[in-house]
Amino acid sequence: MHRARLPLLTLAATLAVASPAAAERAAKFSVSFDGTAHTTWNLPAYQQAQDCYRTSMVDGHGEETWHVASTGQNKVLAFSNGVATQFQYGSWKLNDPHDTGGLKAKGQVTRSRTMNTNYTAGTCGVTMKPMGADDPPPIPPDCGTLLVDYDVQLGWSGSRAVELTPDVTTAEHGVREKVSFAQCSLITPRQTTEGAWPVATARPTAQRRPIAGWFGRQRTIVAHGRKQYDDRQTFGAGGVYTTTTTIEWKLTFTRVR
Repeated sequence: MHRARLPLLTLAATLAVASPAAAERAAKFSVSFDGTAHTTWNLPAYQQAQDCYRTSMVDGHGEETWHVASTGQNKVLAFSNGVATQFQYGSWKLNDPHDTGGLKAKGQVTRSRTMNTNYTAGTCGVTMKPMGADDPPPIPPDCGTLLVDYDVQLGWSGSRAVELTPDVTTAEHGVREKVSFAQCSLITPRQTTEGAWPVATARPTAQRRPIAGWFGRQRTIVAHGRKQYDDRQTFGAGGVYTTTTTIEWKLTFTRVR
């Protein structure tokens, strides 16, 4: 979970070839990010198996809240190389060798999961619970809360980068802690992936109007993304679960003179 991934549109290659001479314009920003992804899933009770001795009924549910917020001052340089607008993180000096991999952020992931198996009478009218090898001890879940350091990268589209799709990846900075669950899987809609920040795209605005580019005089530019994913899938030999993921995030760019 939360493994490092490439941003939706990789900026590193284009940053490497840019030079002060090639850059036509540049704008300095201090940027903050706050986002939350919330997933729930539910598996109503269904008959998993039946024989003379028992009928096995299974049900389950789970939930995850994943909150990520930027920390400290995050310097971002928006610049044009004559072809497209790009972003550099961590420095306002173009091609600074000390630039970073994204906005520095911290996150909290809280996850729960429950799967139940109950037994009722089998076809012979008796209820006998499994014993011995048929009833192995369950593996203890490791659900709970994780505190993780992240980088937030600004995936963009269009030559003027006026549509943003943030991506959250595990960072190399900060204290190294456990960053994933080993025994607490999450059932997500098929349009999303467990451990990956859901996709939600938004167009930045200034004074509630979409911007045409990054090199104007607007003091504050805000992008606010929202999206919901819903899914319904079969599970096992007869179960049907429903799952929903909602994502909402906000980016605030404050121009630095």
